[in-house]
Amino acid sequence: MQDAGAQTTKNMAFELTGSLLTVVHNSNPPSDREWSEYVVLTARMLDEAETSSSKARQLVITSGGGPSLLQRKALYDAARKRTCQVAVVSSNAFVRVIVTAIRVVNPLVQSFHPDHTGEAFRFLQITDTRAASRRIEQLRAQVSEGRTTSIAR
Repeated sequence: MQDAGAQTTKNMAFELTGSLLTVVHNSNPPSDREWSEYVVLTARMLDEAETSSSKARQLVITSGGGPSLLQRKALYDAARKRTCQVAVVSSNAFVRVIVTAIRVVNPLVQSFHPDHTGEAFRFLQITDTRAASRRIEQLRAQVSEGRTTSIAR
């Protein structure tokens, strides 16, 4: 049963664990509010990485949803030319176009098919893959289905 106060049309969920930000999108673009919260958290993660020995990383799982041009600009502005390693896992061709656009600013972004999620984990040097997989499932549970039911596992 869902909490009466829970948002039922969430397109994006994310969680920062250590230096790894895990992000899950459905097939819809994130709302401006969701994206703004994500941008704030990303900037904080990059700030913390500058003052510590940790390396900022992001694992993005998406059914096809992604940021608009204006949302990407907000992220670029907040990042202030700082970059981090990002693995984007999706079977959606449009997502690969977005990843290509982002690579212009951040060459540390790579896309992976869901069948190759293990490669994405290795790319990001995620050693506890079970915990990462659980986190993905927990975030998926927070996101509405969007236009498709789920991405391939």
